Amino acid sequence: MNTSASSASVETPQPATLLIVETDSVFREFEARTLSDRGYTVLMASGTKEALRLAVGSAAIHLLLTEFPEFTRQFRTIHPTTPVLLVGALESFDEGVRNLGRIEVMAKPFTLEELFTKVHRLLTETTPLPYQRPEFAAPQSFELCSDTLLEKT
Repeated sequence: MNTSASSASVETPQPATLLIVETDSVFREFEARTLSDRGYTVLMASGTKEALRLAVGSAAIHLLLTEFPEFTRQFRTIHPTTPVLLVGALESFDEGVRNLGRIEVMAKPFTLEELFTKVHRLLTETTPLPYQRPEFAAPQSFELCSDTLLEKT
């Protein structure tokens, strides 16, 4: 990983909790240390089981940073609006995962400034999530009238 940082610094927008899921302990510790030095609260997991336990036990996770694209689906069931930063080999990510909401992909190696910029952008942008069909309760009985269904009163 390239550790050089440019003179332009990215401010921590607000207190935020990040979950890092990374198998490489050296890389995981490095990411955690550098992000916590910027003011973020960092939770770490070496695999998806540990990450799932942390995700279930945490009321607020503001960003998921992971090398496991398949974990994103599980994570979304617990924290559906939390942005995700997938880190790793770009060709290994399933395009379907990118359709799960606010997800960015960053290839390794990357600079600290690139990491800070992506994290900051994901935490501050208000990119709308993909359209989700609203839930509604169907009326108990219907009456056909002029090719439309009307609820019986």
